[in-house]
Amino acid sequence: MFMDFVFFITIILILGGAFLFMVSQKEDKTIAGYRFYNVLTDSMVKTKSNQKGNFQSGDMIIVKKINPKDVVVGDIITFVPNVNSTNTYLTHRVIEKKEPKDTSKSDVPNFITQGDANNSPDPEISGENIIGKKVLVIPKVGTIIKFVRENLLSVIVFVVSLFLFVYLITSYLKETNKRKRKSRRKKNEKSKKK
Repeated sequence: MFMDFVFFITIILILGGAFLFMVSQKEDKTIAGYRFYNVLTDSMVKTKSNQKGNFQSGDMIIVKKINPKDVVVGDIITFVPNVNSTNTYLTHRVIEKKEPKDTSKSDVPNFITQGDANNSPDPEISGENIIGKKVLVIPKVGTIIKFVRENLLSVIVFVVSLFLFVYLITSYLKETNKRKRKSRRKKNEKSKKK
């Protein structure tokens, strides 16, 4: 019984943390330096057989913060394309890295990126606009999160109902097992008396 209680409390804490993370309006939220993004476009779908790290709309990508100096050509990075629009993010492949000519002003390189499915490169960006490097793709999770955000009340009712159902089934099965054991003990005691 104690383990069931610990299990349910753990699940509630995990779901509560995930819920708070999901609905938080804070733009720079991270978990241990990792950020999660829902993919909205197909600009990074695979167009050549030798491309790696591609993803499509509906996927979720996990991005790790990175020093712009450590970015190399071929990395897939998430960045703010326009400093005036800080809540817009792009995740594209680096096709060119430009080291600064005058390091007295800034020692951060500039980059040219391009979506694998796009016909032309993006405008040059400063390394200061880089959020991080894509480290993992989780297919279709973005679609699920979008559904949860759009149907939050229904999802909460479903999850609570599911937990109650599982709890009732496990309680019923435990009680049934107790009765069977009790019945076996009585039979064994009767057979020993004879």
